[in-house]
Amino acid sequence: MTRIMMWNIENFSINKLQPSNGDRSQMRESYITGTIKQVDPDILVVLEVSTGGGRQRGIVINDKGVGADGILYLLEYLQREDPAGKWCVVPPLILGDASSGLKEGVAVFFKNQNLDFRGPWQLEEIPEGGRPGQKRKKVKAGQSVSGIQPTTYDGQWQNALPKTAPAGGLIPSDDGSNQYARNQNQLAGRWGYSDRGQFIGFPKQSNRPPFQTTFIETSGAKRIINLYSVHTSPATAAQALEKIAQIPDIKAAAKANEIKIIAGDFNVNALDPNKLADYNDLTAIGYNLLFQEPTHLATVAHATTAGNNPFYGYMSQGDWRNPPTLPAAGVLRHCYDNFLIKGAAVKAQYVVNRVVGTAARPPLPKITSELINKIEQINKINRSQDYKNGIFRRMENFGRVRGGSDHLPLCIEI
Repeated sequence: MTRIMMWNIENFSINKLQPSNGDRSQMRESYITGTIKQVDPDILVVLEVSTGGGRQRGIVINDKGVGADGILYLLEYLQREDPAGKWCVVPPLILGDASSGLKEGVAVFFKNQNLDFRGPWQLEEIPEGGRPGQKRKKVKAGQSVSGIQPTTYDGQWQNALPKTAPAGGLIPSDDGSNQYARNQNQLAGRWGYSDRGQFIGFPKQSNRPPFQTTFIETSGAKRIINLYSVHTSPATAAQALEKIAQIPDIKAAAKANEIKIIAGDFNVNALDPNKLADYNDLTAIGYNLLFQEPTHLATVAHATTAGNNPFYGYMSQGDWRNPPTLPAAGVLRHCYDNFLIKGAAVKAQYVVNRVVGTAARPPLPKITSELINKIEQINKINRSQDYKNGIFRRMENFGRVRGGSDHLPLCIEI
């Protein structure tokens, strides 16, 4: 069994994790790291990684003080808390066009105890434009594993991946015409796609593409997991899904012992019957859409409890039909985040919700000075809703969750 967790951590960078002396910062870090530890995934996908000043697509994110530092901080935490897992991370690349304001990165962590990384692309050095003699590490568009000698990651990423060959043998080129011996630290995720010689945009070249990472289980069935992680642009989300379905490897049937997974923040609300059809291009080619429950959080100021029964701390679902300009009553609204899968059955799936009163964070078995549920029921004290909401919204409860991200993480087991 492999457990995969996917989380859009809003504007992810080092400031999400490196606590200052303030209680709020420490609570936010504790929420993010504690949630990951509680789920204990084999693969962790973090969306919306800040790229800093880097501009060119396919370049490894290296800028200090932003997403790269945050990813390395989280990697160090995982390695320290779970040394047996042998945690690694696929170095994130710049996805999307800087000129359009759509660039982000995706970080994919994995337990090398259970999985090996198989690319599917390789890392190469290219000349630095306008700077003779200087080079950058880049995963070229359209350049799969080839006869060109790859390089290895250096600097802050030099220990991110194992320096050993992955299980499963040689690494094939995109067209399958050749195979090459590669170590895991010479491989990279894929970000460029074409169909019959034409580059695929999502829907334009400036929009963020899926980030493909390939893994093989090192025990048991030793299945190949092809994972496509994506954060579509809100204004063009429906068109992006249509384009994703045109990627030849996504269209193709899953091979024996292969699982294909598309995971991401699709910005298409699966709770809305009028929007659900936007997934049809993918479900028509054999993918199962897994989630139809809310994953997106209202702001702290607009969050409300579930009313008088149950009492404080329980989340209520907002109305996704409200216009975006109006605050929805409740906390949860819209199912933007999802998994689509082909080639395997899902053994379990769940939204990881750690607000008090939900499965991932049950209320404490005692009465506090303010959460006086039992007394209130006995005496029928009718506290005002504003009073309840004030307790509910505090940083210790909903505030730290919403301060970490406006999305809840999802998890599947395959």
